[in-house]
Parts: sequence; structure tokens; C-alpha cells
Amino acid sequence: MKIEVEVVMFSAGLKARLYTVRLPGQAEAETTRFFNRMLTDVRYKSDKRFGTALRTLLDWLDRIARLEGALLRLFRTGEGYGQALPIDKGPLRLYCYRFDDRNLLVCGGGIKTAQTVQDSPDCLPHFNLMNHVVKALRRQHVGPERLPTNAEQAYILEIDIPDDEYPG
Repeated sequence: MKIEVEVVMFSAGLKARLYTVRLPGQAEAETTRFFNRMLTDVRYKSDKRFGTALRTLLDWLDRIARLEGALLRLFRTGEGYGQALPIDKGPLRLYCYRFDDRNLLVCGGGIKTAQTVQDSPDCLPHFNLMNHVVKALRRQHVGPERLPTNAEQAYILEIDIPDDEYPG
């Protein structure tokens, strides 16, 4: 199916701008939905690793925006176009796409329960969404110069995503 997603500003710091994606009919962007979902997940409240992993993800996003930028060396390449934040340990994954050192698209993520993302049912829809967004960005030659410069703006991007991969 073809859908229009909004690419919106998530955060901006001295070193990088962070963007996220909002799906049709959703009030919150994918990154916000991820953090809200993790904060209300029963496993988060009962497993100390979730709290540590969530704080680590937030610290990395802050570090990228304020201190270092989206430097290539900070990201793990994966099985698709998207990349995961450089967190090797812990149960959470948050998928990103690095435009350049000053611009990062952060999407959603999930709880990684297996060695590969394809075998982690909570991560896979978010990983697939990130890859479909990146394919559309590349196909339409969308770079950071076309993205919003403030929180009130949105860039509308049409993506193709199979019905069975839609995470909405």
C-alpha cells in the first residue's frame, strides 16, 4: 500500500538535528511512541535491564544531538538501510538513518528477543518501516536540505509498504 508519512523534527542540538516519522492517523511520532510504549511495558517495570537500556538510548540521542553529531563511527550497520544506535547489550533497539554528520532520522524500535531482527517480532515491523522510509528518501533524492527546520513543519513522504509490514 502507498501511505504518506510525515518527517518531523524530533530534537535539535549544537551538533545534529534529529528527525522522526509520524504515520497517518497517529498523534505521536514513531520515536515518541517507542519511548512511551517502553515506559508502559510490563517487562520494563519488572526488569532492571529495560530501564538501563532506555536511559542508554536517550543518552545516545542526547550525545548525538548536543556533543558529537551523527558520526558514522557511532552506528552499527545492519541487515537493511537503517542502522541501530550503537548499543550492543540490552534488550532494546532503536532504528535510525544517518543522512550525514549533522542529520539523523530516528524511527521506532522494539524489544530484541533473538539474534537477528527478522526473528524478533517486536523489532521487525519498526525495522521494516525504517527500511521503507529510507528507500523512499533515496528514490526521491530527499536530503537534509529538504527536511523541516523547526517542530511546526513536516516533510510529506510517500512510501510503499506491504500491508503485512505496516506497524500502525
